[in-house]
Amino acid sequence: MESEISYKSDKTDEKRMKELIIKRSSVKGQITKFKKILSNISQQAELASLEFAELTLKLGKFESLSVKFDELQSQIEVLNAENLEYELTERENIEHDFVANIAMAKSIIECQNKFHRRESFLDAEGKSLYVTSFERGCLIVL
Repeated sequence: MESEISYKSDKTDEKRMKELIIKRSSVKGQITKFKKILSNISQQAELASLEFAELTLKLGKFESLSVKFDELQSQIEVLNAENLEYELTERENIEHDFVANIAMAKSIIECQNKFHRRESFLDAEGKSLYVTSFERGCLIVL
């Protein structure tokens, strides 16, 4: 009876592990997709306001994915304790990709903020005037 329970548990763990590995592969695909977005954006001298807003939103979503990955990877490590060294290396590689891409996105956003700053001034009659100032010198290399 006990060996039957163990067998069912092993089958359940194996099935769960396969599901988690598929989910991790999906996370890797999303990292690749975000990296391609950053590569395309970094080639532009200036982002349109819509592109800038989209990047900001995508960065938030990507940061949330990082948290989900941590939870997912922890489950994999528990189920695959016999291959923990491999799983920790996998975690390290994926976390590196997250950090590198988040840093790149934040760098692009900061560069765009410096590149195109709009300041408001009042004229002699009290009407708002807008002056746009540009600061060049941001270089993004992928």
